[in-house]
Amino acid sequence: PVSAFPFNPAEGTLYCHGTVLALRYSPLLQLDADSAANRIFLDVTEIGTMRAVSTVAGSVSGMASSSGTVTAGTAFRTALAYSSAGVGITLNGAAPVTAAAAPPSGITTLRVGIDSSNPMSGHIHHIAYFPRRLSTANLQAITV
Repeated sequence: PVSAFPFNPAEGTLYCHGTVLALRYSPLLQLDADSAANRIFLDVTEIGTMRAVSTVAGSVSGMASSSGTVTAGTAFRTALAYSSAGVGITLNGAAPVTAAAAPPSGITTLRVGIDSSNPMSGHIHHIAYFPRRLSTANLQAITV
């Protein structure tokens, strides 16, 4: 539960260092309200693109996709930042890609390596949560 750490529903940053074993949909980190209707998540797609997605009331309110891709079996570092200005994602030190998005409300849960039902195909080596949206420079620095 997000009550176990200093969670900020208005803004924050999720960081993940991991490895996917196969290129298939792999959820990495998800903040949700105990359903897929209100959530913000970080995942890897079937083609290796990293995505930051915000879903509000069952509809995608915003999505940003990384400019680079991950390779199966190769470690990556990524970060998702969110605030009322939208979502942003960076992969392996690249410039963040952003999109307008409303943050979901009622967040109660942080899920690691699984969304509501799908497990990750790989390993998570390290995660971190920051109760503020990190700057572009800091997003790049923590993912190098």
